Amino acid sequence: MKRIFLFLFLLLAATSESQAQLTRYLVKFKNKGGTPFTINNPIQYLSQRAIDRRTKYSIAIDSTDLPVTPSYTNQVKNVANVTLLNISKWVNAVTIQTTDPNAITTINAFPFVQGSIGIGGRFANPGTVISKYKNEESLSMLSTARTEEILSDYYNYGSASFNEIHLHNGEFLHNIGLRGQGMQIAMLDNGFNNYTAPNFDAFDSINFNNQVLGTWDFVANNSIVSDDGSHGMSCFSTIAANIPGQFVGKAPKANFWLYQTEDNSSEYPIEEFNWACGAERADMIIHAVFLMVTLLSQHRLQILLQRKEYWYLLQRAIQEIALLIILY
Repeated sequence: MKRIFLFLFLLLAATSESQAQLTRYLVKFKNKGGTPFTINNPIQYLSQRAIDRRTKYSIAIDSTDLPVTPSYTNQVKNVANVTLLNISKWVNAVTIQTTDPNAITTINAFPFVQGSIGIGGRFANPGTVISKYKNEESLSMLSTARTEEILSDYYNYGSASFNEIHLHNGEFLHNIGLRGQGMQIAMLDNGFNNYTAPNFDAFDSINFNNQVLGTWDFVANNSIVSDDGSHGMSCFSTIAANIPGQFVGKAPKANFWLYQTEDNSSEYPIEEFNWACGAERADMIIHAVFLMVTLLSQHRLQILLQRKEYWYLLQRAIQEIALLIILY
């Protein structure tokens, strides 16, 4: 029933968009029949760290953990003029891109397909993208100037940075040795612009120590997440930054998985599907308590909170994740 509600949510969300030039579609499957995976052998699709976390917190492995049936995705992918974008086992669906109406007709005729719906328009042309978050992305790189040292704490925060971290007594955690070591944090946002830049001192420590364990852009379908997205970069800095005397994040010793799920050039329901895929990937990998930061525009957040079907994704994520934060 929950899966039906989720599909209805995506259907309602899509029909609220104008029908102009929708080229990205959600294809929902009826079941996971013929899957080579079993609930009794989760190591095929979950890391040992993830299995250990399930055991520790008494979270049962069920059919939603099984990957989407490979033969289903292969048949959809092999339809002419179709590009497979992302796959969600929780939703039991895939997203595709096509401009060919005959391809959609072919896919809908497959016996294992429940239905399809357009949930995203054309990708913006390269070089013409105007970020929908342009009014929020005015943060420039921090100055490398060092300020006075506060010797009583483990980290040299400087006065301005100390005032921020002291809001939640973060310096107390740092002083007793809790600085993020041993933790893995998954962040879902609109990108992490320039975090790998050699002159970006806020991230020089995590780059030098190889604390970013993996990245994926669910919009562009590649591993590059440092080419846009100042909001994600800013959120990342509040956790990972380490500029002695100027700015120190809350968990500068943690390890990170950075996922871009937001499309900076458009506003379509496909971003919710991307978010689910990012949450699933984090759930497959991570053992320790982790944080997911995602970005929703205020307009879209208001719409989603009015739809009970959206809560399936949130409930599923919160079941698997220790802490979820939505920023908008």
